[in-house]
Amino acid sequence: MVSFDIVSLYTPIPINMAMQAVRNELISDQELELRTKVPIEDIMLGLQLCLTSTVFKFQGKIYKQTKGFDMGSPISPVVADIFMHRWESMAIETFTPTPKVWWRYVDDTFTVLRTQDIDRFFEHIN
Repeated sequence: MVSFDIVSLYTPIPINMAMQAVRNELISDQELELRTKVPIEDIMLGLQLCLTSTVFKFQGKIYKQTKGFDMGSPISPVVADIFMHRWESMAIETFTPTPKVWWRYVDDTFTVLRTQDIDRFFEHIN
């Protein structure tokens, strides 16, 4: 058994990869049209605006965030979770032997691996 923690979850996620993960999730959602008439492209435009228009003030100066997501944005946890789900699924599927257990809550994971596979798995997911 081993636990992993993702350090600084929001800022290292590339926005373009996160956007693609969300697009894939929306495309695969067979009930999306029952819940909204908003086209996927319009959802994606709104999401892009939210993720790329982050500005903040620090010590009297205004800055534009250029990497990752804003930690204070309500959309950041949702997008990060979608991205992480797709990323971890790919990482688990491409590792042999497959972990016996993999649970993730936000940025903390619990997994069951053989002791001799832990370091190799850690390198694989990083």
